[in-house]
Parts: sequence; C-alpha cells; structure tokens
Amino acid sequence: MKGMKSLISAQESIIKQVGAPGTLLKRLKDKEARGKLATLLGSTLPPELRLRALLALGKQPSPDLLSEDNIRRSLTAKDCLSRIARLTVKTSVLEASESLRSAATLAQTASEDDLPVAIGKFARIVEKWDTNREKVKVSDQTILEFIRLTDALCQKSSKVRHRYFKKKRELFLRLAQVGARWAVSSNKPEQLAGALRLLGSVEKFASLSIQDEMDDSEQFAVVIRDLRQKSIDYMISSASSSDILTLERLARSLLRGHFSREVTAATLNELYEQRYAFDEEIQATLASLSGRQPTRTGFHALDASLEQTKMLQLASILLRAWKVRHEGLGSSEVFEEMQSVLRNFFDLRLIDCVDESQTYNPRIHEFVHGENRTATVRVIRPLVEQSHDPSRIIVKALVRPVLD
Repeated sequence: MKGMKSLISAQESIIKQVGAPGTLLKRLKDKEARGKLATLLGSTLPPELRLRALLALGKQPSPDLLSEDNIRRSLTAKDCLSRIARLTVKTSVLEASESLRSAATLAQTASEDDLPVAIGKFARIVEKWDTNREKVKVSDQTILEFIRLTDALCQKSSKVRHRYFKKKRELFLRLAQVGARWAVSSNKPEQLAGALRLLGSVEKFASLSIQDEMDDSEQFAVVIRDLRQKSIDYMISSASSSDILTLERLARSLLRGHFSREVTAATLNELYEQRYAFDEEIQATLASLSGRQPTRTGFHALDASLEQTKMLQLASILLRAWKVRHEGLGSSEVFEEMQSVLRNFFDLRLIDCVDESQTYNPRIHEFVHGENRTATVRVIRPLVEQSHDPSRIIVKALVRPVLD
C-alpha cells in the first residue's frame, strides 16, 4: 500500500538522519543530506519527528510543535537548552473565535433581510485576512469557528430567498476555498475535517459540484487537492497510531464529498487489506468505514477460523508456562520443553523482550488497559508469533508507556 509505506519510509529515513525522539539530535552538515531531509517534511509525520527535522535544518518550528509534551518527547535536555531560541514562539496571531462563534449563534435567528449585505461584507473582511495570512497567523480556534459560521450561513441562506441564494453561491464557494486553505495551513485533523464538511455543505445546499469547480479553476483545484491529500495522509497516519477518533472523523468527512469519496473508499479498502498491521479496534473501525461487517476477538486474532483459534489457545498456554517458569521445581524445564514442541510442530515462537524499551509499534505492541500511548514503551509481557513467511503476530507484547 503506497500511501502507508511512503509515510513509514519517510519516518524511518528521518530517524536515520537525525536520530530517534529522545536521543541527541544529529547535526547535518552535508548539503545533499540536508536537501534530502527537507524533501521529507512534506509528509504527514509525527510531531516529534517534524520538530527534530526542522531543528536539524536550523528552521523555526511552527507553534503547534512547541508544546511542552512534544518538546519533552522529542529532545534531550542538552538539545532543548542549546536550541531554546528555536523553541520560542514568535508570531502575530489573528484571534477572532469569540466573535465568529457569536455571529454563528446570532445568525440562527436573523431575518432573511439581514443576510445578503452582511454576508457580502463578511466575505470581504475574510478575504483581506486571507491575503495577509503570511504575516499574521490565523489561530486554530478561529479557523474552526470560521468554518462553522460559514457552514451555518450556507445552510441558513439555502432556506430563504432562493433567487438571492442562487446569486450568492459563488461567494460561498470562495469562503469554502479560504476555509480549505486555512485548514491545510493549520495541519490539524479537526480543521481538515471541518473544511471537508464545509465543502460538503456547499455542494448540498448551494447545488454546486466541487469537482466541476475544480475542473474549471486550476487555482481552486490545487487548494482542494491539497486538502484532500493532507486529510487522506492523516487518515492513514491515524490508523497506524491507533487514533480511532481522528480516523473516523476524517474518513467520514472525506466520504461525504463527491470530490473525495472515490479515492477515500479506495484508500480504506487498501487499509482494510492490511488490517492485521493494526490493533483490533482499528481493524473493526476500518471494517465499518469500508462497509464491511466488523469482526472482534479477544486476542487480536488474524481471523475467526478454527485453526487460528487453536493457535491462540496454544499461545495462551505458552505464555502461562512462561509466567510460572521460575515458580516451582522443574517448571523451567517444562517451559523449555513446551516452547520447543510448539516451535517445532506449530511454528509458534515466543519473543521475550521483557523490560526492554522499544519504539511503539501498533502491530506488535498492546498497551495495558487505561494507559496513555507514548512513542517509547517498556515491554512487560512477551509477544507470540507464528513464524511462517511472513510471520504472524498471534498475541501482541503487553507494554507500558515510557514518559521520560
């Protein structure tokens, strides 16, 4: 699957060049290496890798990367102290979330006579903000409230004065384009999903085809393609990081629009074909989103077949023997003999990495219930795999988060 493989490849390449999160940041002096690293920044990367890559290139990270949590996950004390100037937010911010939220509430009870002139003035103000966005950053909350207000105005206008609304469809299309551009710039899934929903509303209530508008205007098409691709990349990334909320939010928003439905459905089908790379909850979510019947098991099973059920039972017995291998006379010998038999006759192999710290991988790791996910984990129970070609994970390694 090209999309997911390219994201994973970009992450591995960045780690190789600048080091893993939490390790000393490597300096890049070679011009070719710096150029290669710069090309990878266009991918949808975990925030800790984006922060490390930008610092390695000597660039100023965006404010969304400079949270306390991300800095602690990403850097050592030495790198944090020596690069404190780069870790300081220096920006002018346009913050209008309160007024936009108020306007959305007031618009619900506004008379139809109030709307035409007011929406036109509002659009002119927003387009001035958009023109100045290189100098003044629009806050994330302002982007959200602007999208919600425009969506509400679009729906409200469709119910009054049809002739007026027909003349104003182009205006709503321009506002939706601004929302899409701001959402892409914010690089946040909530804003991306909101912009997609707004485009869906414009299609529905203004009786416009976003795809037709893209065909007619290359400038408009570039903005919408960026929004669509960024959202799909985030959807793939959220599946890999077991972020169900983001996966569902983006997938359903993408599926809503005619201009993004086909490519999204194809991506979801590809993800579903690779579902055993993800945890059980993600597998069930992918099944639902792609129109399939979700299947669940208690051990992250590969399928519901009798053969697989047997493998799960044998793996469970092997893990119980491992747990009590030091608790009685001869228990160690029994465990070793059982391990040998299951390996030789059933290709079952127990990978004992208990107490090791590892980079979190949803394919092989399962967090203790209730624990928050972190980039680095400590193994507290081995995994069991069936060592065919390729190997299959029967029971994932149980892990706890490593906070520092």
